[in-house]
Amino acid sequence: MPRVQCAVKGLIMKSGKFLVIKQKIRDKVFWDLPGGRVEYGSNPIENLKREIFEEIGIEVEVEKPIGVWYFFREIDNDQVVCTTFLCHPSIY
Repeated sequence: MPRVQCAVKGLIMKSGKFLVIKQKIRDKVFWDLPGGRVEYGSNPIENLKREIFEEIGIEVEVEKPIGVWYFFREIDNDQVVCTTFLCHPSIY
């Protein structure tokens, strides 16, 4: 049975530029923002900081939410509801 999952993404801005990452999933290339699913019981902001550090090795400050969007995963038809936050590197 399909589920609804929560996720967070970070739009990292520095000097007027934004960081995006290139991912390959099942032979398809996607441009995406760092982040991931929110683990049960975790603080979404701390979850985002951890995911960004795990994916690209950057510590960030989370400024504010900038959008909410959703999609359905092809593999299991789960609905993922994602909040995107504006972030800045902790050290400029």
